[in-house]
Amino acid sequence: MHRKEFISKMLLATGAGALLLFNACESVFDNDSAYQVNESKCTGCGDCVKSCSHNAISLSGGVATISSSSCTSCGNCVKSCKHGAISN
Repeated sequence: MHRKEFISKMLLATGAGALLLFNACESVFDNDSAYQVNESKCTGCGDCVKSCSHNAISLSGGVATISSSSCTSCGNCVKSCKHGAISN
């Protein structure tokens, strides 16, 4: 389950206007919620690295790598990739 989806469901279920999550257990969220890099399309240009305000993307061996524990699925990397190498 994506973090945004989890939070939306919790807001609906509780009727609350906001949720405060302290030390939220990461296992609640799927590790697959992070975006994925298609290595055959990635040119290693680094535009996605620059676009990620969560520092979840790095270049390794000339290919972007996305950390599933840091990725918030905001989609900035997808928008910045001119080669269509990033998807969910």
